[in-house]
This record gives sequence, structure tokens and C-alpha cells, in this order.
Amino acid sequence: MSPAKRFLLITFAIYTVLAAIGLVWLRSPNLSKRYLAQNQAAHHRFVDITNDPAFQLFKERPHLYPPQDPRHEQLAFIQAYQAQPEYHAERVRIEAFTLWFHVLNGVSFLVLVIRFAYRPTINYLDKKAHEIRARMTKASRARTAAMHRLAEVQAEADQWPQKESDIKNSADKAIVASLVQIHEEARLARIQLARETEDRKHAELHRAAGRIKQELVSQAVETLQARYAAEVSERALVDKVDQFVRLLDLIA
Repeated sequence: MSPAKRFLLITFAIYTVLAAIGLVWLRSPNLSKRYLAQNQAAHHRFVDITNDPAFQLFKERPHLYPPQDPRHEQLAFIQAYQAQPEYHAERVRIEAFTLWFHVLNGVSFLVLVIRFAYRPTINYLDKKAHEIRARMTKASRARTAAMHRLAEVQAEADQWPQKESDIKNSADKAIVASLVQIHEEARLARIQLARETEDRKHAELHRAAGRIKQELVSQAVETLQARYAAEVSERALVDKVDQFVRLLDLIA
């Protein structure tokens, strides 16, 4: 037999013995048959009166009812009935019976809980405590990391005015360098434009001079042809033209 079954059997046996003692000693949670046989009429009247809702209202505030009200007589009967030694003894026995079995059931339940639920409960609580400690450790590490990060951010924030000044100075230097470069490029562009303009001017002048020279040559040839057409022979004219061409080549 396993220890758990043995424990259950022992607990059940002890519970049965104690319950039997309570039943033998205190009998039942109700009025005894002997008492009811001796006080049957009075008890019935007691039950009828106490179960009456009107009497319950009267019992709560009897001063609101006139003295001639029959409920005053009922209240006196109830008080006299409850003051009897036999009724008092029955009430004590009933209350002892209720207390006995309440204690017995409560103790039995606690014994069973301690025997079968104590270790799982302790293990569960240990597990939860371990989880809570782990979460607290994790939270502490996170808090430490957050504090370090906050310190770093604060340090960066403290250094920001200097960084801002450095950035502004760098930007100013970059802007000045860009402006200098732009001015230099503009100056070079103007020089290049002037050179190109001058070159185009010389080219235009050269082309104009060529055109003028060609026109002058054409006019001179026509004039010579007209002048020497009648004075010299064709052979002499050709020789003169060749001399003129060679002269122009020398000039060019």
C-alpha cells in the first residue's frame, strides 16, 4: 500500500471515530425528541410566532407599537420560553454539535491540504518566486542600462553646444570655400569667354580680310584684263597674270 493510501485510510478512520463521538455525545443539530415531547405545544407556538413576518418587524421596533398590542404578550412568551433551562441546554448542545463538526471538518480539510497540497503549493510558490526574482533581475538590468543610456544622452546633450559651434564653423568655412570657388570659376569663365570672343573676333577679321583680298584680286585681274586686252598679246597677258599671281603668293 502506498503512503498516500495509508494516510487517507488513517485520516478517514480518525475522522469516523471523532464524528461518532460527536454523534453519541451531542446527538444531532436539532432539538431532541425528549425535549419536543415534553414541550410540544409551547415549541409549536414558539415556531409560529418567530416565523411570523409581522412579529419580526415588531421585534425590531417594539416601542412603535401600543402596549395593548397582542405582540407584546407574544414577545413576553418568547422571552420566557428561551429562558427555560431545558431550552437553554438544548441550544448549548446544538451549538456544541455545530462547533464540533465545524472544527472536525476544518481540521480534516487542513490535514488533507497540508498532506497533499503543501508540497505542490510550495513548489508552485518557489517557481513563482524564482520567476519574480528573474523578472526583478531583468528589470534591474534594464534600469541600469537605461540609466547608462540616460547618462550618455545627457553627456551628448552637454556636448551639443560645442558640437553645434563646430558644425556652424565647418558650415561657414564650407560656404566661404564654395563662394571662393564660385568666384574663381566665374573669373576663369570670364577669361575663357574673353579669349573665345577675341579668337572669334580675329577669325572674323581674318575671314573679312580674305574676302576683301579676294575681291581686290578679282577686281585687279578684271582691270588688268581690260587694260592689257588691247595692248599686249595673249602670250604677254598670260605672263603678266602669272607674275601677278606669284607676287600675290609672295605677299600672302
